[in-house]
Amino acid sequence: MNRRLKLYLAIATVLVAVALLIGTGMQETMVYSVTAKELLANPAKFEGRGVRLEGKVVTGSLIKHHATSHEFGLTADDEFLRVSYQGILPDTFRENHDVVLEGEYHGNGVFTARHIFTKCASKYEAVPEHEAKT
Repeated sequence: MNRRLKLYLAIATVLVAVALLIGTGMQETMVYSVTAKELLANPAKFEGRGVRLEGKVVTGSLIKHHATSHEFGLTADDEFLRVSYQGILPDTFRENHDVVLEGEYHGNGVFTARHIFTKCASKYEAVPEHEAKT
């Protein structure tokens, strides 16, 4: 083989390897944003894949097994999901408040959350002028 052909083969090999690494990395970190109805209507489609869900924490459903092991109920789209989370809950986590969860559904009726994001329930509004001056 001549030198030029070896160079082209080496470049092609590196490009294929980089493309494979990028492709597999994207699949592992990809998160599907779905509603609870979509998830529960076709759980096999999302089983073992990264999923993002939004919903409200059910009042009275929070169970703390220990400092970093929690279970709670989530309602969304008139559906109920049991959620399991290993980690420290955010300071703003409250029952009856909106949350965004990222994790996996394994088809056993329990959503395993890897990340919990709380939504701010307060609205920032300007103070009326007559109140600001007093």
